[in-house]
Amino acid sequence: MTFELKTKLDPALTGPSVHKLERDAYWQWWQMSQAFRLIPKRTIDPFKNDALRAAVLFLATCPIHVAFMLHMTLPMAFTEHREWALLKIVVMTALVWLGQLWLFLLAGRRQVRIAQEVVATEEGLEVRSPFFRRKIYWLEINDVFPVGNTEIGYDMFEVDCNNGEWFLLSQKLSECDRLVSLIESKLSRTKRPSYELTSRISDGLIDAANLATWAILIAVAFGPLNSGKIPTLPEFSLIAALGTIALANRWIWAHKIPQLIRYGKSEIYLRTRTNSQLIALDQVKRIKKLGNLLILKTRANWFLLFLNKNEPIHEKLLECRTRLILEQQRVIS
Repeated sequence: MTFELKTKLDPALTGPSVHKLERDAYWQWWQMSQAFRLIPKRTIDPFKNDALRAAVLFLATCPIHVAFMLHMTLPMAFTEHREWALLKIVVMTALVWLGQLWLFLLAGRRQVRIAQEVVATEEGLEVRSPFFRRKIYWLEINDVFPVGNTEIGYDMFEVDCNNGEWFLLSQKLSECDRLVSLIESKLSRTKRPSYELTSRISDGLIDAANLATWAILIAVAFGPLNSGKIPTLPEFSLIAALGTIALANRWIWAHKIPQLIRYGKSEIYLRTRTNSQLIALDQVKRIKKLGNLLILKTRANWFLLFLNKNEPIHEKLLECRTRLILEQQRVIS
């Protein structure tokens, strides 16, 4: 299907044009919006990532806590010959700090894909963020479309490339509409996937799930390691059960909960943190409700769809679910 332009702005380009985040939007990108306000305004912040904020706070304050602990307990530790116990706690704290740093870097790799600055040239786009710079030629771009959900709004545009890479453009980029119009004009003669609806989970939600998993694993491991004793069978069973639950939660968020969902007339596109899959609607065998989640099953795979009840895709999938139930009853009868 040939894609038709969505905007009426003139995308003509006479030279390089620069589109960047400025003032409030710039500080929102850095998670510093209203950081020093006693009473923050209740406004939707499309850049907000609570996991990043929590990780930065932990990384900044943990060394201070360790230094204070050493200042208070070091003399007593030497007097009572408990140097080994103190060293063990310091080493364990350092490992936790390094683990938190790793999670922070993983979340930061996603954050830099929200462009701080885009330079449009006759050849293509130059996307820039701290520690992130890409030059994408026009022929490499497959699609551009608005993303978001009913809770945070649709304040971002995703640009997909034919090598599987993607990045996000905020509507708060200067002259963002003209930039999107330009990208669309470069794609107007190419075949693009046709999807009616799109929903995207924010990075902050998935990153927060990763932090929660890490916290559970640390809490489970810290007790036995600190005690220095071999756990009893009931204690070992409890530790194994909690650890398994935490790792299963991490696996589900990485492989089975799509961050991006695109719904078309005959197919649905799902992209998790680790892979993507295009599923024909006639290959969907079952859709089951599980609280606010929908379990979508095919012959060979299954996914947990994290959708708000007000999402249009949620309504479409419920219609598909009703149709599947009626078809199954017809077969049985």
